[in-house]
Amino acid sequence: MNIALIKQLDGSKCANANCVAATHAMLVHTVTNGAKAAVAANHSSPFTVQVRDNYGVYCPGIPFSAAASAVQHLASVTMTPRFGITWDMFSAIIDAGHPADISIVYSALHGTPFDSCHTYDGRHSVAVFERRYNVNLNGTEFLVGDPLADHRYTWIPLGPQWWPASLLKKAAALSANGAVNCSIAPIPAGAPTKKLVCATTVRTEPSTVTGTLVGSLPAGTTCTILSSVTGGFWSLTCGGSKTDNVWYKVSAAGMVGFAPVGRF
Repeated sequence: MNIALIKQLDGSKCANANCVAATHAMLVHTVTNGAKAAVAANHSSPFTVQVRDNYGVYCPGIPFSAAASAVQHLASVTMTPRFGITWDMFSAIIDAGHPADISIVYSALHGTPFDSCHTYDGRHSVAVFERRYNVNLNGTEFLVGDPLADHRYTWIPLGPQWWPASLLKKAAALSANGAVNCSIAPIPAGAPTKKLVCATTVRTEPSTVTGTLVGSLPAGTTCTILSSVTGGFWSLTCGGSKTDNVWYKVSAAGMVGFAPVGRF
């Protein structure tokens, strides 16, 4: 994915309330592979201001529905707001290759390395790009773009960070009474594809131990490669003996999951 930070605090009108505008700009940049929502060297983008101006209301926060309408008008990118969905549904959407904007409550981040504003406790919006299994943590984490993570002070992180799934889930649940409110973007343009040399199983995690079986794919299947991750070690024979711990997250034949790179 072509992922870039687009900061919220860019000095423009309503910047303090432009989290949804900034996260939608990040998603447009990603799904168009950088063709739209250009990013300056200081991590600002005129697209954020354009979303606000299209909404035409100054200066409360921008609802997901209004931001989606602006993005459609400005960039011909279709966002799909979803409200009150389950955490498992949201995770499945990200796993399927769709980045998304998610509503959180910022107080959940206080006391963590991901807190970019110690004095803010209210609702906020962050962009979520992908999910991976971290073998060192023995759990999953999400790549999150917080528009406040602009390193304006030395203690503030810069750019997208890998958040533990438990933290994102907690922050989202506080904003949506235990559920998830989000706005879903299309799968990014130009996602690479690879053809399977040998048949493979597809698992929920990149591990033959913790990953449960999603299904299987025959040799010759063309898969969309959503990401490449490290996970549990595998050994197989496919054009020779192979051992490694690198997996592809793939989408094919209506299923999404992880398969050893040695099958391709």
